[in-house]
Order: sequence, then structure tokens, then C-alpha cells
Amino acid sequence: LTTRLINDKDESLLQDELIGQIEAHDDDEAGTVNTRINFELLSITPPTGKEIPPGMFYLDNPNPDAGTVNLKTSINLEGYHGTYILEIKTEDEGINPGSLSSIGTVAVEIKTYNFKDPLFLNLINGQKLFLATLQDTNSRLQLYSGEPLSDFVATDQQGNKYALRVTISSDESGLFAIQTGSST
Repeated sequence: LTTRLINDKDESLLQDELIGQIEAHDDDEAGTVNTRINFELLSITPPTGKEIPPGMFYLDNPNPDAGTVNLKTSINLEGYHGTYILEIKTEDEGINPGSLSSIGTVAVEIKTYNFKDPLFLNLINGQKLFLATLQDTNSRLQLYSGEPLSDFVATDQQGNKYALRVTISSDESGLFAIQTGSST
């Protein structure tokens, strides 16, 4: 195997989409059966603590003459981010003394993908909270009404896959506001 790492894909891939191409090379005389390479996916080791469905990845559209095969996903990959280790057997079609094979590994890194907007859990969607223009340093924020801003809870809606950042900004009137909804 000459491919050792595929790391440019994320969990937004859908069933039957291409993850990457795997390549192998045989040093025998080019253009002979001794250099035609076949591939077999032997096993998939998931990231620590994750379970995967059987046949999560598969090999497709082999080209024995070029020594390539496509790696595809048999499922939608949402929720399956992490690094997977694939054990792959390569075997030439040699006649004399017979076919030769080797087993190698390819690491497939599936990156996270942000599918959903953050959500404030204890505020009404679209609600605006106006803040007082003068605030004391290192103290609880004050609402425009003078009341302290209550704690609020937000989620990434994806099992805490991402850290959230709250930004407080002013509009053209100079008022500062925290606004809930899909644009925050």
C-alpha cells in the first residue's frame, strides 16, 4: 500500500460517497499480471469507545492495472467523526511462482461537521435582552431595566461536540443586546 492516510473528509458525507482513493504498487515488470493488484478490506478499527455498523466502509471500482481502488461509505457519516484504521490486503495476480500478497493499514480521519445552530435553552427564540450601557467591571451583566442578567444555558445541539461562544454587540442605536435565534 502506498496510501497511508486519508484526512480531507468530514462527517457530512452521505451513503455511497467517495472518501478517497487507495493506491498500491508492485515492483514487478510493468504491464504483466505480476503487477495487477486486487484489494480486500479485512477490518475496520473504530476510534476508541465508538461502535460502528458492519460494512461502514467498502471498496469500489477497482483498477488492478493502475493499482487503485475507491473507498466509499455505506452509511451517512453524521456522528461518526474520528480516526478509523482500515486493514487492507493487496494481492497481485502473479503466476510464477504464484500470487503474492501483503497486508497494510490506512488511517481514515473523518472530521467533525457543524450541522446545527447553537440554541439558547431558557430564552424564547427571537427574544432580545437589552443590556445597560454602563456595566461594572468583573460583575454580573445588568439589563437595561437595572436587573441582573440571569444565567442562560446554550447547546450546540450535537452532544457538546463544539464549544460555544457568545458575542455581545451593539446596533446602530448604541444599545447592546443578546439576541436568540438561528442568526446567533
